[in-house]
Amino acid sequence: MNKNLAVRIVFIVNIIVHIIVGASLIIFSNEAFERNNLFIGAIILVTGLPNLFIYLIGKGYRELLKQPYLVFSIVSVVIGVVFMLCDEISLLHMCIIWGIHDICRSAYEIFDGIRELRHDKLEILEIIAGVADLTLGVLLCIEKEEGIKMHLIIMGIALVLIGIRFLIELIITIKESKKESKNA
Repeated sequence: MNKNLAVRIVFIVNIIVHIIVGASLIIFSNEAFERNNLFIGAIILVTGLPNLFIYLIGKGYRELLKQPYLVFSIVSVVIGVVFMLCDEISLLHMCIIWGIHDICRSAYEIFDGIRELRHDKLEILEIIAGVADLTLGVLLCIEKEEGIKMHLIIMGIALVLIGIRFLIELIITIKESKKESKNA
């Protein structure tokens, strides 16, 4: 398969995952879902997969500072599966675990975004989403069950924002490859 085609497919999958999951969080942020282990576990699991895609697309395995994306992806999948399979985990414990995970992941995403900002101005969207996620992780640990609805809504908005960033990058990539093919 053509390398450019593979990268575009991963971009499209990331766009779809981010926007659909983000919109779903906003739409389904009501009591019936926000207190459901299966829903919360699935959200954590699915939101961990884009970090894995980013790691693979960006050839993170070649750069030491990209390794945490792989770790956070694996941790998200594990936490998501555990939450989905264990009904005995209380909402209070899920909120604390989820909040701590969000704090750690978003702090690293902010650091990485700031580090790459001079090369890619679209990283500002990642930084904004990371700051929102960091703040919400702290609030989720403090407010626990009372803060989950707000966490889901703002997390949904952040995911849609990141999906839009990927869409912009995809459009830029397509335009650049068309220019290169015309010049060649």
